[in-house]
This record gives sequence, C-alpha cells and structure tokens, in this order.
Amino acid sequence: MPLFEFSNVVNSSVDLKFILGTVLLTVMGKMLVSKGMVLLKRQPGQFEVLNAKGLDAETVGRSVQIDRPLRGIGSMDQGSTAQPWVAFFQERGQKLLVPILAQRRVVGLLSLGERLGGKKFTKSDHQLIISLLNLSAAAIEKAVMIEQLRDVNRSLDRKFQELNTLFDLSKEFNVILDADKVIRLLTFSLLGQVGVNRYAFCLDDDGRMQLVASKLDHELGSPEILRQLCKLHGADLVENLSKQKKFSAVAAELARVGIVAVIPMQLQNQVKGAVLLGEKLRGGEYAKADLEFLYSM
Repeated sequence: MPLFEFSNVVNSSVDLKFILGTVLLTVMGKMLVSKGMVLLKRQPGQFEVLNAKGLDAETVGRSVQIDRPLRGIGSMDQGSTAQPWVAFFQERGQKLLVPILAQRRVVGLLSLGERLGGKKFTKSDHQLIISLLNLSAAAIEKAVMIEQLRDVNRSLDRKFQELNTLFDLSKEFNVILDADKVIRLLTFSLLGQVGVNRYAFCLDDDGRMQLVASKLDHELGSPEILRQLCKLHGADLVENLSKQKKFSAVAAELARVGIVAVIPMQLQNQVKGAVLLGEKLRGGEYAKADLEFLYSM
C-alpha cells in the first residue's frame, strides 16, 4: 500500500482497532515479518497489547510496565536485559521495538519479530517504519480520545440511571414501616440491579449481628464473628478484608460461604447492619463504582 493511500485509510477512520490493525499489518507486510504487536499507553508506565499477529490469542490484553519507554527504535536482541520489560518482548520473539509518537509524546509501541530469511533491519527499513507510524500517530491519538469520551458518556449514563434508581427506592423506603417489607424490597432491588446468586442481611441487635434474611449454600458461623463488621467504614471486597488483621477472621468465614462483597448499613456514622453479597450471576468482579452504588443504596 503506497504511503499516501495508507495515510488516507488510517486518518479517515476513528475505529481504534481498525487503525491499529491496519498499521500493524502494513508494517509487517513491508518488513516481511510474521509476528508483531501494537501496544497502547493506558496509564503512566503501563502499555496494553491491543493487537497481535502470529502470537498466542491470550497475548492481546496483556500489559507490561515500562516506566521509561524508548523514544527511538530499539533492538530487543541488544536491549538491556536488566530492564524487566525487555523479557516480555523477547519471550514473544520480538526483535524490534518502535515508539509511536504524537506531539513528541509516546502514545504506544509497535514491535516486530524476525524477518523472513533472517535478514537484518536496515536503516532504510527503520526510516520506512517511522514514516508509517508518524502518518498514523495523529489518527491513533484521535481514536483514543474518542474511545475515552465514549467511556465517559457510558459512565455518566450509568450514574444517571443509578441516581434515578436511588431516588425511586428512597420514596419506596420512606413509606414502608414494616422491616420485613423493607428487606424484601432491598433484596429485589439488589437482585435486579446487581444479580447475585448468594446474599445475606445482618442487623445489629444490641451489639450482636443477627442474620435476618439469606440465601446461602452453607450456614454462617457464630454471630460473634459477624460483630467485626460493625468496625467497617465503607463497602469493600472480602478479599481486601482478609488482608487486614482485624477483619481476617470474619473474612475467612464469609469466603467459606461464598460471600465476596460486604456493604455496611450506616446511620449517624454507626453500623446498624450489613449486606453480604456473593458473586454476580453475569460474572465479573465488583468494581469500585459498584460498591459505591450499593453503599449509597
């Protein structure tokens, strides 16, 4: 593909996957290599593989920490093995690493495997690769920005829906005086919003946590263990609680019965109960946003 045509193709699209795929395949075709990867900078020092050819499928999605990425073409044969990230590329048969620069900032990396016939990459090869990446850098940066805007819009939509849900629930809770009905409404709300396969509700009864409703495969142990939940300051994962000495015992008990998240119910900064949740029916972990919403509920 001529450079002019290549530039038109990548700069006329805002589809990040298409742009990266086109860049990778074009460079691999020009250089006659059978293995290659494109990595995108996600966080400071963190690069994620978004496209890979000639490598295992699980390579895509992998991340590598590179605190000081190269600003020029680097050979993985001659790279400093003292840098732990070099091994990431060497293990995948990558011989050449090229930064993708936009406005003098490293926005991504392109790596190439060995050339067919074992030929070396020449200076003219380096210049051609850099030219192709320079032509595509602006398109990549634009596509990344659009992807980020879409993520923000999705997050805002979700927050708006959550606020509507909380508003509707608050109206329902304020007109119900029966504790059993409140628990049933909260149960249905959790099942509808999160979708859990195991749950339990505990209420404080003169310093003792009493189980008032549950759907668990096994019975919880002594209520004395659950008293530790009164010390919680916010929603958290059982996995995180297990790493804290004061919660290690209750975390072990909760993990035994399949509970993965704990949401305290607070009134005037005092824990009056707790909602214990198992894994999501749809799979996936509880994100920070999930815990914040459940805590608000």
